[in-house]
Amino acid sequence: MGKSSALFFFLVILFSLRIFISLVFFGTIAWSYLQNF
Repeated sequence: MGKSSALFFFLVILFSLRIFISLVFFGTIAWSYLQNF
């Protein structure tokens, strides 16, 4: 049980990290796009 819960915790961390990286990436692109106006 402890092994599967640790794996689930790792997957949740990986998923949230991927969402955070994509948010930062698109935010940087949107910010640089807005700076051009």
